[in-house]
Amino acid sequence: MVYDLTILVKDSKEKGEMPVNNIQKLVGDLGGKVTKNEDLGTKRLAYKIQNQESAHFFSLNIELDGAKTRDLDNGVKVEDSILRYLLLRKED
Repeated sequence: MVYDLTILVKDSKEKGEMPVNNIQKLVGDLGGKVTKNEDLGTKRLAYKIQNQESAHFFSLNIELDGAKTRDLDNGVKVEDSILRYLLLRKED
């Protein structure tokens, strides 16, 4: 199945790359692959999240077995620098 994962990372260039690399490694460990990794840049948030006024946005397209999404979800939750994330299944 194909999924779209959008993540908001605390606005710091050093921290911004680390969670994305960790997520790509996690997807690989779960037997999936990242087909697209798009850096959407830093944007101002409509409201503060964890006292952050802006965040760095990333969008990833992931091919992963549906049974492994809970493991992916748990792995994303562990990352401290991720403010928010959204995992959506894409229609085929």
